[in-house]
Amino acid sequence: MEKLSFTQPSRTMADKALANAKSIWNFQQKDQFCDVEFKIGKFKKSMRAHRNVLACSSDVFFRMFTGSLPETTVSIPNIDPCAFTEVLRYLYIDECKMDFRNVEQILDCAEKYNLKRLKKHCYTFLACNMVPDTIWQIFYLADIYFLHSGLRTKCFDFYESNSKKCLESSFISNLPEGLFRDIIEHTPVSCKEESIYEACLRWVAKKLSSERPRDRDMRKQLIRSEILYKIRFSCITNDYFGHNISKRKILSKDEIASIQRSMYDDGYSDELFISDIRRPKLHKLMRCGVRKDKSWKVGEWKDAIDICFREVLLLHGIVVFGTISGESNYKIDVSLMEPCGDEQRTISVLQGKELETKQRTALYDVLLKQPVEIKRNTKYTIELLMIGACTVSGCDYETEVSDGTFKVTFANSPDSYNGTNIKTGQIPGVIVSNVYDS
Repeated sequence: MEKLSFTQPSRTMADKALANAKSIWNFQQKDQFCDVEFKIGKFKKSMRAHRNVLACSSDVFFRMFTGSLPETTVSIPNIDPCAFTEVLRYLYIDECKMDFRNVEQILDCAEKYNLKRLKKHCYTFLACNMVPDTIWQIFYLADIYFLHSGLRTKCFDFYESNSKKCLESSFISNLPEGLFRDIIEHTPVSCKEESIYEACLRWVAKKLSSERPRDRDMRKQLIRSEILYKIRFSCITNDYFGHNISKRKILSKDEIASIQRSMYDDGYSDELFISDIRRPKLHKLMRCGVRKDKSWKVGEWKDAIDICFREVLLLHGIVVFGTISGESNYKIDVSLMEPCGDEQRTISVLQGKELETKQRTALYDVLLKQPVEIKRNTKYTIELLMIGACTVSGCDYETEVSDGTFKVTFANSPDSYNGTNIKTGQIPGVIVSNVYDS
């Protein structure tokens, strides 16, 4: 049989194109065959390049360098030479040494000259480098250059999981008023209200530092920026409020009295300040589906179920079934008990919660006023008393439920007098989250 021989394959077109690009980049570095001059930065440093390379990457450059009067000198005062070198490097050889010192200037140049691929490269850099120290710079740039790209949403997702550390970042004090207000208004957070209040003080202090001493009024600035009434003072602990807030000239005497009343009176509604606590991102762990052709009688006896988690977490509430007939009204009592020796002690109570159900909706969230920190591998009992019409029931009940983040085990409770157990009944799910940032 004839022996076949093979020759080494030639370089691919991509390899050749890259080699040619690097050769042209070397020409640029040595100022060879360049035919356009840039005046860069406030000192107008001269940097030269090749018009054909730039025109291939940008329709703006193409129009500048063609026509009856093509431009041969271009001034770009708002970028420093090092950052512009990286812009050119990317246009020539698809490489860019980017960091948080030059990314804004590079982005501004990419936006001005419609360098779409470079702008996409900046987006990738920002999206892949979210840490607490950089998150608000990314948030700021997202608002200017990537308003509809989803980068802003990614920032909020990161903030929700790392709230306390993000609020401690120094860059947050540099944010414009509107962006800072967006953060303070954002509800899903993993920190306590005290951290948000302290971030507001730092932001205002930075703004007042440029004012004349006689104009430095923190309360007026908080009101003028529409931030004061975004802080949920009634969600702050009484000790912290007494030692750190009530003695400062931030709130009026009437505001302090109203806030303190809302801390202790569940039926009181503060007209100025929001009283609902900010909660972390919530997870629902459902132990069954919905069966609308079968009813569950409520009102006379308590339903109860035991729960046990594999990790430390916050329990925010439970899920309950609604009426089988559509619209109805319920009064709900929820109790959470934990073991205490041979007995149980109540650690959270929600009484007289009013629930209005709607047509075509079977499941409803019932949130505790304050989330409760749950210990791992500890049995807790949830008791539920619903007063109202019969509700729908469940199907396909499971004793162990996991959503990939949390795992709960349901067990029969001796305190369930209305029939709820691991195979049937009320309390189809629990609502949990990670603990607050420490």
